Amino acid sequence: QPDVDLPRNAFYNSVIVSLLLDGNAFIRVFSNAKGEVVNLVVLNPHQVEIKRNGLGRLMFKIQGEKTPLSSEQVVYIPDLLKPGAIRGTSRVEQLNDNFGLSKAMEAFASTFFGQGTNMSGVIEFPGNLTQEQSENLRNGFDRAHAGWRRGHKTGVLSGGATWKQTQIDPQNSTMVESRKMAVLDVCRAFNVPPHLLAVTEGSSSYASVEQTNLAWVTHGLRPLISKLEDSLTPLLQRVDGGANAFLRFNIDGLLRADIQSRMSAYSTGL
Repeated sequence: QPDVDLPRNAFYNSVIVSLLLDGNAFIRVFSNAKGEVVNLVVLNPHQVEIKRNGLGRLMFKIQGEKTPLSSEQVVYIPDLLKPGAIRGTSRVEQLNDNFGLSKAMEAFASTFFGQGTNMSGVIEFPGNLTQEQSENLRNGFDRAHAGWRRGHKTGVLSGGATWKQTQIDPQNSTMVESRKMAVLDVCRAFNVPPHLLAVTEGSSSYASVEQTNLAWVTHGLRPLISKLEDSLTPLLQRVDGGANAFLRFNIDGLLRADIQSRMSAYSTGL
């Protein structure tokens, strides 16, 4: 339980969210007089500034702290670090255009299809109608066909009038495909299999969900887990007898095959 006042899962959740959204995770280390770690607290990355001192060591200026803190007092975990930089790069900021396009498309779709910014159609009449005649023709047609209960009734137009559809349905406007691509942008940014975000059409080239999950653990979870293991392991080495201690997360349960494959493997082994 790294943070004594929070559940263990909440601590790691905060680290991962900070790492993926901001590109940096900062953990404040509290130690007792013997140098033993007594508590770990995840910091808000927007309240931390990073600089190097005269010896090239990282120093962390935290909002609310009077003096800068050293690497002994702050565990720093960057996500994507550019050469020469000391602060990690946010995936969200790097893909700002992609995510911004998705947000703009979502807002446009809400207005376009939800608030009736486009007409379903127009009645073309060969000739000039007075305002009263136009309103009578429109109101009469709406009373007979407007709404889903009357949408399939047969319409009759006289006097040479014709109906011309102008409304664009989501399928023809490729809105559905565009929204799926927006979800795939998120998948690519965070190395998440599309089927975990409910996108299954053409989202995987693997033979089974089991193989897809294996790829997710290898390419999505494992890099994040390695960052946590490498960053927190030095804390174990501060106690007596911890020179060779290390931290490892057990993810064997995520790699376990289905029951038939496991029984087959056991049989072959025996």
